[in-house]
Amino acid sequence: MSPEAQARADWERADLNRADIAVTGSVSETSDTGATLELSVAVLDKESARGLNLVVYVPDGTEATELSSGDHCSDVQNGKLRCSWQTSLEKGNPFRVEIDLERPERFAGTQARAEVYSASNPPENDSDPYNNYLTLDLS
Repeated sequence: MSPEAQARADWERADLNRADIAVTGSVSETSDTGATLELSVAVLDKESARGLNLVVYVPDGTEATELSSGDHCSDVQNGKLRCSWQTSLEKGNPFRVEIDLERPERFAGTQARAEVYSASNPPENDSDPYNNYLTLDLS
């Protein structure tokens, strides 16, 4: 295959995998050392997307004390909590995750960051990569 044909094939494959995946959320029930994150992962422009991953970055020393996502999310390790769904996410039917966080120190001035992507649709292939990221104040 010529380089031009390969480039065209790569572009077409990327276009087939292209979907606008978004993460939205809020913080509720905050205290000095606790917070609840309510996150939602949605497909906005295609009928469905598969193999979605949500990574939530939290301040050092933070633990997830409760997760509402069943077995889709891991415990916090190295400041990250990972959630994965291998099933198809249908447009209009978002995945929702509620995470209770605690840490021994105050949350004052700290943030949690979330990023959503899929194996076949990294943010740089997303039609709107800006809504793949979310930053939430925990204080």
